[in-house]
Amino acid sequence: QLVEMANSRGLLNRSLKQNTILLIYPVGRYTPASPFIAQRAGYKFALTTKPGLANASQGLYELHRQRVIPNMSDESFNQLLSGN
Repeated sequence: QLVEMANSRGLLNRSLKQNTILLIYPVGRYTPASPFIAQRAGYKFALTTKPGLANASQGLYELHRQRVIPNMSDESFNQLLSGN
């Protein structure tokens, strides 16, 4: 898993001429070791597909996120941001 994460990060860095710091776990799947491995591969934080607002208690490598869909109303978007 470390080799795959590091190689993917390296490919993105070279191809896009950037410093890739964010990992999004593929299809939200990750193992208990994945957060540690992501850090070792050079990522600064990682997102899961667990719904909700990110907060410090989740740690930098298991952050939750809200799903934003096409044509979402401003009201719905604001509700997501407020955590309701």
